Amino acid sequence: MSAPLGTIRTVACPSLRAEPSPVNLRQCIPESAWNDLLSSGSRRSYSPGAPLMHQGRAPGFVVALIQGTVKVTEDTRDGQNVPLALRGPGELLGEVGVLLDQPRTASVWAVTRCVGHSIPSSTFLSLVERNRLTGALHRFSLNRSLEKEAHLQSLRRDSTEARMARFLAHLAREVGEIRGRSTTIHLGMDRAELGLMLRMSRATAIESLGHLKALELIKCGRKHIEVPDIDTLDLYTTRELRDVI
Repeated sequence: MSAPLGTIRTVACPSLRAEPSPVNLRQCIPESAWNDLLSSGSRRSYSPGAPLMHQGRAPGFVVALIQGTVKVTEDTRDGQNVPLALRGPGELLGEVGVLLDQPRTASVWAVTRCVGHSIPSSTFLSLVERNRLTGALHRFSLNRSLEKEAHLQSLRRDSTEARMARFLAHLAREVGEIRGRSTTIHLGMDRAELGLMLRMSRATAIESLGHLKALELIKCGRKHIEVPDIDTLDLYTTRELRDVI
């Protein structure tokens, strides 16, 4: 049986705390280099639902995102459109295809109103050389690989509720919009898509969200989640892990 919400703060286990939110590219490079990227691109606005780039297309540009939340998706061979991640301001989108000179491996869609600077591939490659960004881009890519591995570990190890709590805490730190003392996550996806990201059915995703809501760890909207306190959500995750271990 789950412990009452009031006891959650007493069971912290530092070695099992949810991983820190990964840094974005903006935090990995000098301010001058980021400003150079922005000044070399064309400022564009994207309405909710609009595509920023399409899977399979030639990598003709990258986008430096300065406002809003986007959803990264992949079209699978069996016809599913699977959400992979949400990204926020400070992200660079589409750089892998440009650096490897390969077609896009995923699509990117605006979840909220977004603003970004579109930078042609040739210009971006020149900026990378001029600002000596190769090392920073390598660390950025490695950081994303570690993030993916942490997510896969959670899928293998955690209970459904802990899996959902860990994922929402991660998103709150990564793309959450701070509103007073709480943080709002604009998901841009329904419960079935959320379930796909966490390898659970729509019904299980709804059940997990309902359990966290009943504990007052989250508040649910149609396509957004409000997290009153991210640290408390983290501590719920560690308590669930302790009970499993």
